Amino acid sequence: MIDVKKIKALLASSATGYDIELKTGISRTQIGNYRKDPDKVMKMSLENALKLQNYYEEENKMDYKKEMENLQKDNAVNGRITVYIYENKEECLQELSVNADEPHETYEFMKEELAYLGDEKTIYSVDLGNGMPTYYDDEKEAYDSI
Repeated sequence: MIDVKKIKALLASSATGYDIELKTGISRTQIGNYRKDPDKVMKMSLENALKLQNYYEEENKMDYKKEMENLQKDNAVNGRITVYIYENKEECLQELSVNADEPHETYEFMKEELAYLGDEKTIYSVDLGNGMPTYYDDEKEAYDSI
């Protein structure tokens, strides 16, 4: 789906026509025409609209991993959310079982519970304050859950 607001925001931004041309392949002249006459945005080709939207999204992409790291440092948002980050699934399992009454059983139980996560991916644990953390191996999904 084309988001015209994103295209207009890109055209209104400080990005130079040269930079946009380099990233999208759309000529500086055409970029200038879109900037001079915003009505032309509604008449541009689908191909150009997608190129401009993709460029806008790439330039404005949030660094979700960094945001999750910041949340872990704060370890609370509104006093209720707790975030832990583990380098991989094995580290997560070890950490979860280390303080358990029955470490081996806890490890095996959590290993089964976390089977859906990638073995070598960074694991994000998000507890929304209910004592029941949810585990993610995708930083955007983890961030969006908050």
